[in-house]
Amino acid sequence: ENVEDAINSFYKNMYAGGADGVRALMERTEDVLTKILYINGYYFSELSNFPTLNHSKNHFYFEIMKESCDIASEEWFIPKNWERVSSEVLLKEKDEAVAEAEELLAGLEKIKSDIPKEKYEDLWEKFVNLKYAACAFRELLYCFMHYSRFFETKDAFHKDELIKRADKLTAIHKEGKALLGNHFYCRSMGNFFQDKKRNTNDDANDLIPKFVESLFKSFEYEEKTDVVLSSENLTDYIICGGANESHRLKKEVNFSDTLIINDELCRIPGNMRGAKWSMVNTHGWFSYEVAVKPNTEQTICLTAGSAGDILRLKVTIDGAEHIFNEEISGKKEIVVTYAEKEGKERVRIRIDRTAKETPYIYLITVK
Repeated sequence: ENVEDAINSFYKNMYAGGADGVRALMERTEDVLTKILYINGYYFSELSNFPTLNHSKNHFYFEIMKESCDIASEEWFIPKNWERVSSEVLLKEKDEAVAEAEELLAGLEKIKSDIPKEKYEDLWEKFVNLKYAACAFRELLYCFMHYSRFFETKDAFHKDELIKRADKLTAIHKEGKALLGNHFYCRSMGNFFQDKKRNTNDDANDLIPKFVESLFKSFEYEEKTDVVLSSENLTDYIICGGANESHRLKKEVNFSDTLIINDELCRIPGNMRGAKWSMVNTHGWFSYEVAVKPNTEQTICLTAGSAGDILRLKVTIDGAEHIFNEEISGKKEIVVTYAEKEGKERVRIRIDRTAKETPYIYLITVK
């Protein structure tokens, strides 16, 4: 028996008179899923889940949707020699995913009478989820774009659009959940894999509401803090853990997460699952490229905290290492004097974790 015969036999056994129609629909789903989960070949999701905000920040999605995209990190999920096309092209890709998913669902409904009832219901659930996933990821991309461009332009239009797109995400969640219950794709994976017949009202871990909530916590803090820092006549500043931190961020893959602690953003050199302490993730690090004044002595200040009562970390500025091992309660400022002597306008600052206690880095300023 050859491969084609085996495939046809499978569909015939599963879907009876609807075999050919179902196969034709299923063979198109790979292209739709690729358009949902990738951005022009760049891996877009958290496995295949709707992503968390931390994952989105760490995979540069906000940076990608800026008018002037600049990714310095060379991580495994970035295709070699990948170049971002225009945001219009990226959004068109998501529009195509939605249109094609809707077309496939309509095609399934046309052959409903040819498919055994139980098999049709299972397929219907899958194709409806495909449509909602496509719709959700399209709105997600718009959220990234308007968030990032608000901080690029300070144009209130982008803030208004961010709110509208987040509202659309919420509406997609409510509609999908009402229609599919526990088997709506964008619910928590724990709910998704439960028995259909089990009536579960555990909404606490639903993916889209958690994302939207953390999105606006991040945005509100970042907007407020950006107003303060931009008024201080600084050479440069970074709101670490913000969706718009940029500054040619580099980091160790999977070991430089972002957190919201007491409604403030920070980035950690380590994994958030080991945020309090971890003997495994002691090697986590991240770095930024900051602006400096050429041939000038200047002050670089880090606002830092710790998961423990000791702050331990290594700060490397333009190759010069500074080790810190200090008692801490709450947050404190780490101040390093940097004398630029080679006419450089930008230098790289790197933060390394050096012990089990996780350091939190909130802000970096150059003055």
